[in-house]
Amino acid sequence: VHPDVPAKTLPDLIALAKAQPGKMSYGVTNVILLVMVGQWINKLAGTDMVGVTYKTAWFMCHRIREAMKLDDSTSGPIGGEGKTVESDETFVGGKAKNRAFKEPSPKKPVLTLIERDGRARSFHVANVTAKEVRPLIVTNANRASVLMTDESPIYPKIGKEFTRHHAVNHSANEYVRMGSYVHSNT
Repeated sequence: VHPDVPAKTLPDLIALAKAQPGKMSYGVTNVILLVMVGQWINKLAGTDMVGVTYKTAWFMCHRIREAMKLDDSTSGPIGGEGKTVESDETFVGGKAKNRAFKEPSPKKPVLTLIERDGRARSFHVANVTAKEVRPLIVTNANRASVLMTDESPIYPKIGKEFTRHHAVNHSANEYVRMGSYVHSNT
């Protein structure tokens, strides 16, 4: 705020602008505008987002893009002989309490395959059924691998196509067994 303006706080400035419609003007830089919009969204949505500088956002975006790039060494199936591949599904989407104005869209199912100490691949699936999931697993995971899953009924038949298949029973509060070998927590 310019020193000649009698308002010293934001509420004072707003009151002054309302008292003199059309007589006050303001200027902002893009950075300030972005910060103000971010704070406004935080307030409306009841969130606590972290603001980062343009340089940090640029750096992060380029690291993410680099991590997602496919090349000859990453384009084939994951896993292989003597390797373990984990498969699990989750539902991704927001909660109604985190939305400011409208209901969130339905959560979307996502299947992820992870090679232990290696690569990962995630896929949106229309439905979490063996018919939808099997083609993704058998084309993206080498069948010479050991397959680790949870107790979901979609996995036993698919698991027979791999060298071995182990599953943990989450509904019985089992998340790991056999000395931390059998799990789908990577």
